[in-house]
Amino acid sequence: MKSRFKLISFLGIFLILAMIVSLVSPILNVAEAAQMTSVTWVSNDYITASTTATWTITFTATTLTDGDRIVLTFAEEDSSAVTTTAGNISAQGDIAFTTVGTITTSGGVVTIPITTVGAAVAPYVVTITGNTNRASAGSQALSLVTDDGSTDIDTGAAAMYAIGDNTVDITGTVDPTLSLVLSATSCDLGVLTSSTIETCSYSTTVTTNATSGYTGYLQSDAGLVSGSNEINAVADAAVTAAAEEYGVGTDTTDTVGATFIDYAATDTCANLDAGTTAVPTGGLNNSAQSYVTASAPVDGSSTGVTTLCHAAAITGTTPAGSYTQTVTVTVVGNF
Repeated sequence: MKSRFKLISFLGIFLILAMIVSLVSPILNVAEAAQMTSVTWVSNDYITASTTATWTITFTATTLTDGDRIVLTFAEEDSSAVTTTAGNISAQGDIAFTTVGTITTSGGVVTIPITTVGAAVAPYVVTITGNTNRASAGSQALSLVTDDGSTDIDTGAAAMYAIGDNTVDITGTVDPTLSLVLSATSCDLGVLTSSTIETCSYSTTVTTNATSGYTGYLQSDAGLVSGSNEINAVADAAVTAAAEEYGVGTDTTDTVGATFIDYAATDTCANLDAGTTAVPTGGLNNSAQSYVTASAPVDGSSTGVTTLCHAAAITGTTPAGSYTQTVTVTVVGNF
């Protein structure tokens, strides 16, 4: 009797345990929502506080079907920033879909019911226009859920930081530059004769960052004189042997000034010295005369370099004497 009673007791306990397991197992088998991946939330205005913006939210999740929903929940402090106009909200996803029913916005919660149409497109993209980024600098939080109306399918989260001023002003100053270097401070024509032309030369080197280049000027204190005697300034664009004439020719990497002539096509100034070949020149008239111009910045190497060739010739009746002249060279930057 005792053995039979024990067997019956064990069977009763076993049946009770089986009933408990059968009741609990449906609860234990509830599926958990999956985690979304590649969740991003960006603003088209570089996330400046208090600025109207378009928000684009993307995520990868389980493919949705008819009757499923996307639910976006913005943090309470940012809820007033979310547009309440359903027409400002659009979405597409794995299976391209259009919104159906009514898009609802309650505080910071946006609910988007969907229906599937068309071919596969990934990932899911929700675009909301007409929002206002939070009023002050700080992080904006967002939680995302896809569900079938009652049970969550996938969940995710994103954040975006709004700042008061996200611009950096970069400043720098380039000072204007202009320099003039003379290769020599004297120019000796030597002994003048009625049978040859005597020359001497020096160069000017200009560097400037002036946008429109520079203008160089020559100004003489007087003619080439000895006391009251003066060798005539050239009047026919060239100093010729056996004629009393004096002038200046220009050879430059830039542009010859209006009142002077480029002699370089004839020969170098040194080769023209003590010769009979006419030297192309212009006359000095004791005023500031432009001998060179440039319309862009010059570097003093490939540009900005000018050679000035002074040339003189006399006749047999030119008065004897020591003839001198002082020429001042100046340059003006065209900034």
